[in-house]
Amino acid sequence: MPAVMPFTMPDLLEKVLMIEEALTDKQLTALRDMLAHYKEFQEELYDYPEPDTLFTQTQTELFKIFDIS
Repeated sequence: MPAVMPFTMPDLLEKVLMIEEALTDKQLTALRDMLAHYKEFQEELYDYPEPDTLFTQTQTELFKIFDIS
């Protein structure tokens, strides 16, 4: 199986635009809120470990796509 390549900025922008076109504003806001709450909950639950040990690469990519820091 080939290695997963990290997203480049144009890739991220294209994916965000595709998602924004597919969802209503309300759906997009709800999705971002759910991801942000999930991230915060996991960080608090595990006492704020290093993000690269707490989240998978896929989760980290989703946080980047949805601008969740």
